[in-house]
Order: sequence, then C-alpha cells, then structure tokens
Amino acid sequence: LLVGYATSRSLREDKVAPAVRHGVNVVIWSFAHLDRDEHDAPIVRPTFDVDAVRETKARLEKEGLRPANLVAFGGWNGPHPDTRSTGAEWFDCWRAWNAEHGDVFDGIDIDYEGHDDAASPTSAFSSDIVEVVGDFCRAAKAAGFVVALAPAESYLDAASSAFNLRLDNAPLAPWEAGEGGFPDAFP
Repeated sequence: LLVGYATSRSLREDKVAPAVRHGVNVVIWSFAHLDRDEHDAPIVRPTFDVDAVRETKARLEKEGLRPANLVAFGGWNGPHPDTRSTGAEWFDCWRAWNAEHGDVFDGIDIDYEGHDDAASPTSAFSSDIVEVVGDFCRAAKAAGFVVALAPAESYLDAASSAFNLRLDNAPLAPWEAGEGGFPDAFP
C-alpha cells in the first residue's frame, strides 16, 4: 500500500492526481466528523469538498487509475462521535451519506487522536467511544467497506502494563531520574 492523505488544499493545488499517477493507491480524505444537525439527528460533516473528491475520482478513473478512497474520521483536536448513537447507527448514517454522494468512498480510516488541551474530553477514549468505534468498524467491514485503523503505540496491547486510554500519551506518573534504566540526568 502507498497511502496519501488529502485535504481540500490538496484538491485546490491538484496534488492528488499526480500522487496517484506516481503510485499512491489509497487516498485518505481528511477529515470528516460524525456530528449532529440542528434537530439533533446524526450527520456526517466533512471538512473537504466532496464534489471535488468525486470529480477527481472520475478524472482518475478515465485514466484507468482506481485508488481506494477512504474518509478519515478524527484528527488531532477533532471531535469524537456522540455516544448517544451506537456504532451501527453511525455506520448507517455514514453509509447513507456516502450513497447520497455517489458512493465516492470505498471505506473509512479511524484516526481519533488527542487534543492540545489535556483536560479536553477528547484527550482520552472512554469505554463508550471504544464500543462505538468498534461497532462502527465491524458494521462497515461486514458491509464490504475497507476499514483502516492505526492505533497509537500505547493502545497496541491492552494486556500490557503500559496500556492506557489517554490520547496525549502522557505517562501515568511523572518521570523520575534513574527510573526505568534512564540516566540520572541527561547531558
């Protein structure tokens, strides 16, 4: 896989098509958010121009180029989905939105990260968020969509004593000189 992340700026500067011509075979469009409208109904709110994505995809297909197009949810400082909806409900919302836009996306990239403000609720995963994201991914995979999720290094092994749900990757306790084999002082 040769993955390229793209934004509306990438479209304006026509960087996506040349990247695909040079070998990128997965384009991940950053970012969209699972949000609620003025009536509190679940919606997908992209930060990029979906019509321009569709036009770029069509142009590439005319050249015989068919990269996978994924939509990324999250990003640094990005909102997490509202847990009043289940993962399956969020998937249904996204699938309907994707269909309304001509099924431009082949799948999703889950990229929930932390926040500059360590006190922000999006600086950690709650068990509810883990459940919503897991259910969303399972529903997407079962429906035949590509699902990409690359957890931060602290989430790779839930059985590890280093495992934590903090997204700022802050240590659980302050570092002490001589701790964990580190020197008493750095030069």
